[in-house]
Amino acid sequence: MYWVIFLKEKKNEIEKNKIRNFIIAVILLICTYLIIVFITESDKSFSRELPVSNMQNTANNETKEILEKELYVIQNISENNEAYEINIYYPFTIDDELNSYINTKLDLYMKDIKFQASKFDEEVQEGKYKLNISFNSTKGNNGYISFIFSVTQDIKYLHPTETIFVINYDSNNKKIIMQEDLEKIYPNLYYNLSEYTYNELLKRQDIQEMGALDLLKDGTRPNKYNFMDLAFRENSMFVIFEKYQVAPYILGHFEIEVPLEKLV
Repeated sequence: MYWVIFLKEKKNEIEKNKIRNFIIAVILLICTYLIIVFITESDKSFSRELPVSNMQNTANNETKEILEKELYVIQNISENNEAYEINIYYPFTIDDELNSYINTKLDLYMKDIKFQASKFDEEVQEGKYKLNISFNSTKGNNGYISFIFSVTQDIKYLHPTETIFVINYDSNNKKIIMQEDLEKIYPNLYYNLSEYTYNELLKRQDIQEMGALDLLKDGTRPNKYNFMDLAFRENSMFVIFEKYQVAPYILGHFEIEVPLEKLV
């Protein structure tokens, strides 16, 4: 009889632990999401409370010579210890303000992964916390350059989070292009993007087969939060939709190219 009671209590304890761990995982996932939202929307500098040793770039003579001919040189940050791995590739340009803005974004991601890794316990989990960031660039009209950053964070819960952020730059006027600048250039920006991208995505067979039309409708509503990731190509702007935004996760992210004449 004692063993029966003991086993029942043990089973109840295990079930409680499962529920507790699930709740903790959900809370951590929500916190990570909120941090990512803050990163993508924040345009201000912050005090560097944690040292980031590899972010101190200096334009040596060789770099300056390259930048006279090229838009940027590729820099790498790599940190590796028992708790976390960080591997970042990013552009270093001739514009100090742009470099500072890029570094500010990257610093936030690095601080986040280091904070998450501070709870690392090798006795209860396998593998390290990981942060990987890469980028590519595109050129638009009037000297516009878009830097598209792909971010993967593995914080040991569920699957790794994959996000994107875009930095647009006007190389002719040496100016970072903010969201509000695009709103002034294209007064009906969100309504035009909403209509065009919704109709284009509606043609996709994989989205039709998933039957997630409510998700598509919500993800393309005309507001700035749905159109945070905008980049330029020649004669067009393309919209990047994150995973989960307009379709189930399994379909990945989507890029829709919008001719500039559709925005006016």
